[in-house]
Formats: sequence, structure tokens, C-alpha cells
Amino acid sequence: MTEADIDRDEFLKLLTDALRAGPGSPEWRSAVQQVRAAGGSKAGKANLDDYELIFQTREHLASGKDYRSIGAGPGFTRKVMDQLDAEPEGRRKGTPMATLIATLSIVALVGVVGVLGYLLLARGPGEPKRDDLAGITFTLTTSLTEFQAPPIPQGWREIGWLGLIPSDGLAPTTRPAADGTAGGALVSTLPQPPDQPFAVEVNLRPGAQASDVITQIFITEGGTFDETRATSPRELVASFQAGSMQLILPNGRVVATEPAGVGSQRLRISIGRWLTNIDIDDRRVWSGEHQLDPSKPRLIGLRFLQPGSGSPATKIDSIRILRAQ
Repeated sequence: MTEADIDRDEFLKLLTDALRAGPGSPEWRSAVQQVRAAGGSKAGKANLDDYELIFQTREHLASGKDYRSIGAGPGFTRKVMDQLDAEPEGRRKGTPMATLIATLSIVALVGVVGVLGYLLLARGPGEPKRDDLAGITFTLTTSLTEFQAPPIPQGWREIGWLGLIPSDGLAPTTRPAADGTAGGALVSTLPQPPDQPFAVEVNLRPGAQASDVITQIFITEGGTFDETRATSPRELVASFQAGSMQLILPNGRVVATEPAGVGSQRLRISIGRWLTNIDIDDRRVWSGEHQLDPSKPRLIGLRFLQPGSGSPATKIDSIRILRAQ
């Protein structure tokens, strides 16, 4: 029988149209009704489900003949999925793939959010910083050093090429520099823990307005110093010279410049794990990230940089270290 013969076979055409239209269509219901009425004898089985019954009956009729392949008609996939959704829960086996994929995606997303949250809370050196000086008042004096007479007070060590004299205020000697600018400093022997905020309060007495000697109060994260200049690689520095003050970050950037005034002044540097506040005579001149390593202990230092014989420098009368009570 040719393809035209199949089309003329009304029963075979009905079965073909039913398979194309899919479950629930008028063609499907008509085909099922006629095949069931015939007892499914053409398929050789009477207990098959509707799809198998129609399919095997059509295969039986078309056996050995050249006929067109059957593709799913419009809406067939949707109708099959609707039937699957309508099946009783007891007939479904296992977990649907879509549900499994969705579940794994949600678990992965929660994991990523959790990791990001942990990293933000951990707060490494390059991460956003909290205000770790907010609400802190430094009123407990842990150390007070006054420079009234030799020798160098206990709790400090002298470094650098330039000698220092603690008499009527700390100041440098008039020794000429060996080669260019020489430096001398006192550095605290007791490091400050990085996770405990503290403040350094220094009383200064300005020297000549035209002085070429630089007076510096610094906080450093390392114990390695240049033998000639008494400087270290990474420091937060308040630098006084010729009637002005500059605040210099560890990367060398100047972030604040202030007139130093003509009378005695009090400088306070408040240091937290991340932030610093700089005050002169109770006036806030700068606040921000100090850029020191949040994991390294801090050393406090007093330094003078002097070219040649130098002229009278800004003297340091005293230094006080404070903590919050």
C-alpha cells in the first residue's frame, strides 16, 4: 500500500491524527474510543494505556508499508506536561530535574552570599573600614615624659646620626650633617598593640620662624630605621617647620597643612586600628584612614631633621600617651 493508500484508510488516518494532536484532543478521544471498542485486538493487547494502544495499533496497521513519520502536533508538549502535573503524587518517581537544579542554584547562591559577608566582616587591609574611634575618650594617662634635663628618660631609645638634648625641652645638637640632612629621634621601647586605640599628646614650643630644622612626631609600624636620618619605611608623621604643620601618610602623601601659630601648642594624634584624628589645641585639623598595617604593633617617635648646623628648632616639652578608661 502506498502513502496515498494510508491516507485513504480512515482508521489509520484517525490514529495518525490522534498522535499528532496529542492527549486530550478530540482526535485522541475518538481514536481511543474506537480502539477500545474493538477490544484493542489490532494491537494484540487489551490492557495497554491510551498512548501505547493507539501507537501499537497504528504500527500494526502500517507494518511493512512506506508511510510518513509522525511528529508531535501543535500543543503536544504542553498537553503532555499538563497530564504529568495532574498525576497523583504517588505515581511520580524521584525528584524532577528542574526542581533539583533550582535547589542547587539556591544553595550555591546562599553560599556565595555567606562568603562575601564573612570577608566583609573580617575586614582585611584593603576593605571598607568602620569608625573605630567613634565615642572613644582618651582620659587615662599610661605614660608621661617631660624633657627638662639629661639623661634620655626611661622608656625611650635614641637612634640616628644627630644627637638630642633633653634640657629645657627636647632639641637637636648643633652637630653638622655627615652628608646632607641628618636626623635624630627618640623611639618608644614599648610597642602599642594595633587593636587597642590610643592617643599621643605632645606639647610643642615653636622655634624661629625661619628655622630650617624639622620637628616631627610620628607613629611607625616597623622597627627598622635609617642610621643617618632616623626614618623608617612606613610612618604617619606630623611635621613642624617654619611656622606650619604638615600631616604625611605612610605613602608619602601630604593630607593636611596648618599654620603652627606663635605660642606653645598641644598636638594630639588619636590612633585606632584603621583611623586617626589629628587635633591642635583641641581643634580638629584632619580625620581619616592612617594607612598603617592594621595587624602590626605601633611605635611612637620624636624626631628632628637638620641640614648643616641648623637654626633653633621647635622644641618638645613633653609627651603623654593615653588610653580610654
